[in-house]
Amino acid sequence: MLVYIARRLLYSIPVLFLSTFLSFTFVSLAGDPVAKLRGNPRLPASTVHNIIIQNHLNRSIPVRYWFWLEDVVTHKLGQLNPLRRAAQPVELARVALFLASGESSYVNGQAIVVDGGLSSSHPVTRQSMGKTAA
Repeated sequence: MLVYIARRLLYSIPVLFLSTFLSFTFVSLAGDPVAKLRGNPRLPASTVHNIIIQNHLNRSIPVRYWFWLEDVVTHKLGQLNPLRRAAQPVELARVALFLASGESSYVNGQAIVVDGGLSSSHPVTRQSMGKTAA
């Protein structure tokens, strides 16, 4: 039985790498991550260029994946948000418990974001009535 478990764990390692690489590739091919920044007239081109260099966006997808993997291993992913840390499981669970409780009976059709303030640090674009966001 122990050999079976060890073998399954060893088989899961390449599957994990392949699935994260494919997910990373599909997300990378979905669009330009700095397109909104380029369209911002208040942001100088040099700042956009520095962001591209800092985040290795000018590199190939396998190289960017390697840098992402390095950030995952060194626990740097949680430092992207204003709190400079990843969420604790209990913080996420409290929101889920609130939504599952009777105290949330009047909450209807809301997206409750638990991201340490990351979404509030992004600029909000104005949207005209009856038109979709660009």
